[in-house]
Amino acid sequence: MIAALLLACGSGVELSEGGEVTCEAPELRLGQPFDQRTAFQESMKTAELHGGGAVAEDFDRDGRLDLFMPGERIHQMRWGVVPAEREDPLFLEDRTAFDGMELDFAVGATAVDYDGDGDLDVLVIRWERPHALLRNDGDRRFTEVGATAFPDAPSLKSQSASWGDIDGDGDLDLFVGSYGDATTIDVLEDSANCSDHIPDPAELWRNEGDGTFTDVSDRLPAEVHDGYSFMSGFYDIDGDGFPELFSAHDDALCAPSVMLANEGGTFSVVRGNGFDAGTHDMGMGVGDLNGDELPDFLLTSWNGSSFLQSSVGGDGTLRWVDQAQSLGLSAAGAPRDRPAQAEPGDQVYGWGAELVDVDNDGDLDALQVFGFWSYYEGAGDPFRQRDGLWIQEGGSFTDQAVRLGMAHEGMARGLLVADLNHDGYVDVLRRVLDGPTPLSVSRCGEAGWVSVRLRAPGPNTHGVGAKVRVITGDRTQVRWIGSGSSGMYTGAPLVAHVGVGETDRVDRIEVVWPDGERSVVRNVAARQEIVLTRVE
Repeated sequence: MIAALLLACGSGVELSEGGEVTCEAPELRLGQPFDQRTAFQESMKTAELHGGGAVAEDFDRDGRLDLFMPGERIHQMRWGVVPAEREDPLFLEDRTAFDGMELDFAVGATAVDYDGDGDLDVLVIRWERPHALLRNDGDRRFTEVGATAFPDAPSLKSQSASWGDIDGDGDLDLFVGSYGDATTIDVLEDSANCSDHIPDPAELWRNEGDGTFTDVSDRLPAEVHDGYSFMSGFYDIDGDGFPELFSAHDDALCAPSVMLANEGGTFSVVRGNGFDAGTHDMGMGVGDLNGDELPDFLLTSWNGSSFLQSSVGGDGTLRWVDQAQSLGLSAAGAPRDRPAQAEPGDQVYGWGAELVDVDNDGDLDALQVFGFWSYYEGAGDPFRQRDGLWIQEGGSFTDQAVRLGMAHEGMARGLLVADLNHDGYVDVLRRVLDGPTPLSVSRCGEAGWVSVRLRAPGPNTHGVGAKVRVITGDRTQVRWIGSGSSGMYTGAPLVAHVGVGETDRVDRIEVVWPDGERSVVRNVAARQEIVLTRVE
């Protein structure tokens, strides 16, 4: 590994280059499954709102991604291994990492360095159980410290978990969104009956920097507490160092999705900006499709999906406009006014979503997974619903999941996208409730790419909340480093993965750190994983 110090505007960074990754099979061929039996084949009786999560990160700091799959009853930890040690294609199973821990009814999980010690810990969100915080002790061992970290935490129908520095003090705070009692969603009615909309409140936890958090949920407005929140995310829209909060809500006719402006750690609702469109939002993929360096949102829903693209008017007003239909990103379900016409294979209930460049050609593609939900058993909710992979070509998308072997029809929930075998091309893992967990490994190709990790002094050691720009010629691509701020129930690696097509070298990589300082490195070889370490 080669290291060099490159001074930049604002902050210097140390560039650690991993060396070029070679490709043994230059052909993109998704759909080579790597199946591992999960507890859900035995324990899941109905398709509910827990049991669909996964996290991929390098927890033992050996340079390989590890995989944690929390479940309803049983939880798997699989360590990434180097080729000479492989007993299976990618991982070595460890059944002892969580011995004696209370992790039942896990919904999902995220990876984060909450205590600023440099290694990554795991937050496990559970259904009507207290949150579990697994402190990484090194040597592939964890200690559960949730009761100490979150004193007097309630047991709610928790769903989403997003980390961000809400108050600018350098450490990472936590938002947890919750669902509520089972409700009849009045999708075919002219007006909603909200008498059965009974939400559990959202939570906001301020990091005190000593391993504990303080409940500051009263800083959130009623519109968030009232929402059935499936997904949430922190994104600094105005560049002031205080990230805004986006909360995506189901049963949105009673409490629509909402964007909250961050006023130094206290939040207020921003109305009428298009993020509160009244759709029944669940999963949330995030990326910059139109090049304005603002996040666009792919939102899964019932019998359709939305693609909210950012737009800044002449008066400087920021809005999001649904472009799913015009871009070809709509799900293939029955007409919304005739849901009973849904047939087996139709994409009716959308769950996890991501925007990622699967073929490294320099533009974002879209993934969505679909699955039956037993609460609406019947013709309008087919038991088999196929997943989708929309490939972008020339600014429009087509669902090519069938051609690429990605049209899985399991009872999907979470979606995890990561380069699990370190060949430069992302792989796709789905969490399903009715069978093995399918992992589609993408064969590498000839297109170039770069994967960027960040390191920083202080408590936010992995740069959560930073924006990464990758510039090649006259083209700039933007990624955000987020923990729990995209997907659904899952924690993708804290990595900015960018495809650069035929380019062999990247002109510049710029980092806008969470505090607004900027760093630049120039003339970086493509086809490698690099680490940028901030030097004050």
